[in-house]
Amino acid sequence: MDKSEEYIKMSKQSPLRELWEPQLGDYCVHPEGEWLDTGGWVVTEYYDITRKVSVFRGMASHISGSYKYKNYEDFEKEDCIPLFRQDQLQEMYKENKETDLAILSDIAYVALSPKDHKDHYYICYNSMEQLWLAFVVKEKYGKVWNGEAWENNENK
Repeated sequence: MDKSEEYIKMSKQSPLRELWEPQLGDYCVHPEGEWLDTGGWVVTEYYDITRKVSVFRGMASHISGSYKYKNYEDFEKEDCIPLFRQDQLQEMYKENKETDLAILSDIAYVALSPKDHKDHYYICYNSMEQLWLAFVVKEKYGKVWNGEAWENNENK
């Protein structure tokens, strides 16, 4: 799971952020939180009525046969930055495809494109989550990551 500063920056500005419906086990960060030392936050509960996300932001310690968790906090959903896993991003893209083979074919096409090809920019990502986030945002919204922000791509 990518929790790098680059992936967080991409995720914070991603239009996919609006689609996030927190689920148990999702990763997220808070813009003002000190998450790096704990490896990110994991959603433990989401309250539809209050739109609060309860997250576990500490480490688990095993005490007397049970786990004791530290540092639960509640945040507004809108303040959290979801860090989508690769399987979640694939599922978002899959909505428009009939088979897993079609998805694999699409991502292989851009990942293996020659340097002078319009989609070659995908080669610059350091994780599969970064690659899939860039791919899904481009396919759904026609935007590409320039290293600092998502911008419209005339080659959609």
